[in-house]
Amino acid sequence: MIFYHELREIRTKLEKRRELVRIALAGCPPGYLLKTKSAGRVEFIHIYYENGMRRKKRVKEGSPEANLLIKKKCMEIEAGILDNNLILLENLLKGFIPAGGGSIMAGLPDNLREYFSLSADMPAVYSGKEIEQWAAADYEQSDFMPEAKTHTTSWGLMVRSKSELLIAEKYREKGIPFRYEQVIHFGKNIIVPDFTIMRTDWKLFYHEHCGMPGDEKYMRNHKRKLEVYESLSIVPWDNLIITYDSKDGNLDLRIIESEINNKLLI
Repeated sequence: MIFYHELREIRTKLEKRRELVRIALAGCPPGYLLKTKSAGRVEFIHIYYENGMRRKKRVKEGSPEANLLIKKKCMEIEAGILDNNLILLENLLKGFIPAGGGSIMAGLPDNLREYFSLSADMPAVYSGKEIEQWAAADYEQSDFMPEAKTHTTSWGLMVRSKSELLIAEKYREKGIPFRYEQVIHFGKNIIVPDFTIMRTDWKLFYHEHCGMPGDEKYMRNHKRKLEVYESLSIVPWDNLIITYDSKDGNLDLRIIESEINNKLLI
């Protein structure tokens, strides 16, 4: 099964490749290479425009100039293919519906929806409880400085700060399943978000809370972490939530409430 985040990762790779091709094309000579044959003799002609005038120049087969013009033509074709694929992929992303319990429930007629949620014969993946099972399942949790987890939520989860405690309690209050400090592997990259959240449409969100905005070393590490996120297509305008303590260490819960209402409750 193809998931939404995988399609987005493909789009990001295509966009990066297209940008590289465009940069390379910008460094190529103007014009194009034309192959002609006259009196049984093959010639290569460089056609280009200079001061509004069409110019022609013979070039030798296999010369650096001829090879570069051929490479330029190949890159122009590749750029066209990439543009077309990105348009198709963008349209696919706009209409893509995750094949999970939430979307299936939404498509059921009202008179069948209750039966669907209660039926013991339905597979667990369609039972409407998969997200809760996901949150409760075992997962790889960060073992970094466990002694720093000194704050305990109302249900026994140990977290590192009072702000994280308040955030966790707010998620619990809103009925939003999450995992705390889950170790996530993206190929060679490893990320450990403060909170990993599964929305009801099976879309994953990642929440980073910055508790020490006045500490230069802490903020450098924070910025590096955000750069890694961006390289993995985890960004604030889509699937990343970033919140901050004030410089005096206080947390405005209204900001957390707003992020939940705007991004996680659908």
